Amino acid sequence: PAAVEEVGPLRALGARPGSIAKVFILMLNGINHAENRERLQAAIGDFNRDMRGLVEGNPERGLVAAPTPPIRADLQAAQNTWAELQDALRLESSGAALDAVAIGRVSDLSDTLYQQLDAAISGLRAL
Repeated sequence: PAAVEEVGPLRALGARPGSIAKVFILMLNGINHAENRERLQAAIGDFNRDMRGLVEGNPERGLVAAPTPPIRADLQAAQNTWAELQDALRLESSGAALDAVAIGRVSDLSDTLYQQLDAAISGLRAL
């Protein structure tokens, strides 16, 4: 289904060039801060759009809403984790200093998010 094609890129978002993780690290190191802040905001917007499309459906992109209650629950859990991760990422982009605890939180939330997306992917592939 179209949803399977969309979840893969969503899960891999943190691993591709120009990804959220790479931009976040560049910003933490003060490299092209303004440019990378813009890239981070764009990546957050893209991720939000993709996540919404998977949970609610997006006819323009050929996505139907999550087809079963368990898949919907997995995607909603991922959406909730993403909201927390997004808040943590925005702290840095606002210019706030991040300590090791905050950076560890970003890492932990990222791991949780990808585990939740993997569960949704497994459910979609089983259809």
